[in-house]
Amino acid sequence: MMLLNAIYLFGLSALLIIIMFRQHAKGTRDLLSIRNFAIVGFIIFQLTSTALRLYWGRFERYPIWDPEGTALQLSAMATVFLIVAWFVYQRGWIAVPIARRVPTTYTTPSAGTMLTTAFMLTVIAAGLCFGVRYPLIGTIANLIGVGFAAIAAGLVGWVWCRQLINPALILVGSFIVLCNLGNVMMGSFGRRGLVAVGAALIWGMYYSKWRYIPTRSMVFRIAIISVVPIIILALFTSARDPGQRQRTTMQHVQAMAAGNIGQGVLQLLDGQNTGGSTCWVIENYPDRFDYRHMMTPYYFLVYPVPRSLWPNKPMPLSKHIAKQARIEGVNWEEITLPAGIIGAAAAEGGWYALIVYAILAGILLRLTDETIVLNANSPLIVLACGSALGQVMGLARGETSVFAWMMVTTIIGTYVCIVIASKLVESRGLVPAGLEGYEQWSPTMLDNPDDDDTGDGTDGDFHPGDQDFDPSNVQPART
Repeated sequence: MMLLNAIYLFGLSALLIIIMFRQHAKGTRDLLSIRNFAIVGFIIFQLTSTALRLYWGRFERYPIWDPEGTALQLSAMATVFLIVAWFVYQRGWIAVPIARRVPTTYTTPSAGTMLTTAFMLTVIAAGLCFGVRYPLIGTIANLIGVGFAAIAAGLVGWVWCRQLINPALILVGSFIVLCNLGNVMMGSFGRRGLVAVGAALIWGMYYSKWRYIPTRSMVFRIAIISVVPIIILALFTSARDPGQRQRTTMQHVQAMAAGNIGQGVLQLLDGQNTGGSTCWVIENYPDRFDYRHMMTPYYFLVYPVPRSLWPNKPMPLSKHIAKQARIEGVNWEEITLPAGIIGAAAAEGGWYALIVYAILAGILLRLTDETIVLNANSPLIVLACGSALGQVMGLARGETSVFAWMMVTTIIGTYVCIVIASKLVESRGLVPAGLEGYEQWSPTMLDNPDDDDTGDGTDGDFHPGDQDFDPSNVQPART
């Protein structure tokens, strides 16, 4: 039974990946989207992490008394969660109307302006990441700093992808990206900042040009560009030391020099044993420990309140697991062991909490993606929405409430700053307002197939993968 469960979870992972590629090929969804980054995180931290434990027949530090029954329940909960979240996302309830009312900017900077902006954001990111150390304000400043670092890398990608072998762009772009990797590593133990910067580089390349080229060529280019960020992330992962959580950037670099790429990659694919933690929570709540009803949305709301002002502020689930499971060899008061979004639901009400969390996930992901769809040709808006991809991938791992709060804060903070700055620049006539009043292609805005605009028997619309589409040839909106 455990082997069959493992096969099912591996198969479900493969099915999700196939659907993502098919939707891109059919022109209904972008391959690189907030939803798809969240799905990849769900695959790594909930599906394959559990499947590997079932295949190996061991859950390492977590005592599981009924692995077959527990894994079966996890598989059922994961499947229901995906179905509900997918349905809500597709329907667009709440999310689409809100996205259409979000303020935006149509500023379209030149390549030189984008690189200049990337330099400026790099400097600002350094100040926010290094210089603000006050409670709450420092946390928000750091998150926005990481967001600006990601946007800077995304601007580099937006320009660089059009001239990949230009030596000057390679030097300038590499310098900006490396500086921002240094920005996000300063004093950080987590990898989400590195993921945000590396993923934003590719995000910018995709939305600038690669979404318009054949799928095979696009995937090949993404794979090539991803090699260096993955190597850096693997080295960082293998060199992490729980006893040294406040390393400087230089200390991180020195530790990474002695890192092991292969070991780091395996740790990344392993999902940090989140699957084992999820199974333990499913098996022990509510039989041994009382439900913590709806703690994830509640903690999302109270997370910004400093503990200095609220000493009795509740602890998230990840702070309780080590002590409750009697994990040996760790400091129960310091360590956090997230149980993933499925584990959170299992500890916070069971099936009804699972449904609620799936609905909230569908709305949040669709809201962000719809904002991108409506502004797909506005570099600054697209990059602001993609400034927290590290947090997006971590939603499925947890602590979900914390990651969701960080994701929302980063995106809103960078988005508001970008829109205000763009409006000020536009009002002074320094940058053209761009594509306002023009139709911007998006995979969810395809015309009726029966609408023959061209007279050649086709619908006249671009679909991802079309060979001869020129993204610079923007047509006036049809009214």
